[in-house]
Amino acid sequence: MLRQTDHAMLRSVVGDRAMDDGEADRAAIMAVIRAETEAWLQRDFEALASHWVQSPQTRRMEYFASLGVRVDEGWDPIAARIKKIVERFPEKHAFSERVRWEKVNIVVDGNMAWMTFDQIGSDTGEDRKRQLRILHRIDGAWKIGCMVMMESSVEEANCPLIEVDVDARILWTNRTGWRGSGCMTIPGSSPPPAACVPGSANATLRCARRCVWRSASCRARGR
Repeated sequence: MLRQTDHAMLRSVVGDRAMDDGEADRAAIMAVIRAETEAWLQRDFEALASHWVQSPQTRRMEYFASLGVRVDEGWDPIAARIKKIVERFPEKHAFSERVRWEKVNIVVDGNMAWMTFDQIGSDTGEDRKRQLRILHRIDGAWKIGCMVMMESSVEEANCPLIEVDVDARILWTNRTGWRGSGCMTIPGSSPPPAACVPGSANATLRCARRCVWRSASCRARGR
């Protein structure tokens, strides 16, 4: 029987003993995800790795408005990417001062479980990431076997994004906005002229061409 987080319903169906087991599983899973997240924020690779299934079948999948979809298959590629990000962005943060969770949902079925939640604040203090973690219980300990993370929307992306028409006039920017200095273009595109103004001429060509500029300083940090 699936043990979920609706405590009142479960207590009436499976009784106090099973309910206690369910609460223990839920607490253990949340503790693992929090510890892994804290290790990420502290840039502690070894602590983070201790909470993962280190197997060729482990998966890590991400979606960013600025970069698209990124999939790592197997622990070795996952570890290599995490190490690279930790080295490139070494700044440390405290979980309690920066991150909060919303919409937490946990399902446990035997030695497998999944948890979905919105994580706010892991990158900029305001960013929202939709997250899914699939866990295995191995020798009594819960380990992460799969992570899926999606940036919630283009508007909330923490990288400068713009949309331009065929004449490179800016039609739209996200809340971060576009900055002329320190930005780089995607292959095959050219920078917009300095005189570009959002919503200016050729707005009818809004869908004719979409270009995204991203700042070199805000490459996806992975969480």
